Amino acid sequence: MTPDLKKFEKLGKDLASDRGDLTLYALLEREDEPGRWDLVVSAPWVQGVTIDGMEYIIDKMKKRLTAQERDSVAHIILLRPEEQTVRNIIRSSHPVTDTLGIIKDDISRAYINGMLITRGYILATNRYRNSAA
Repeated sequence: MTPDLKKFEKLGKDLASDRGDLTLYALLEREDEPGRWDLVVSAPWVQGVTIDGMEYIIDKMKKRLTAQERDSVAHIILLRPEEQTVRNIIRSSHPVTDTLGIIKDDISRAYINGMLITRGYILATNRYRNSAA
């Protein structure tokens, strides 16, 4: 199932509005979990995987997404901006024009840190600034 990217984009804007800029915000589908998505969040305010960080993201997801949409997220991955994985994800993406003529960065069949990502959507790479949605 393809996620509702508009809802996930709004979630990203909520995060940026509350806590500050996002370095990377993406949805990635791994080969070993088809139809399930890893939600990747990297920002200067992320201090790695912390209980506070995870609870914050989950709370925002509950407010913005349906139960079915939340269940489609297999993992929440919190990364500090300086981590190599952030650069690897960004380098694996390529610009694609959607049906509305909007250019987005997508990933298709790329190995990132030894895992095959069958598809992915880069929803923010320093695009969201601390501003209202």
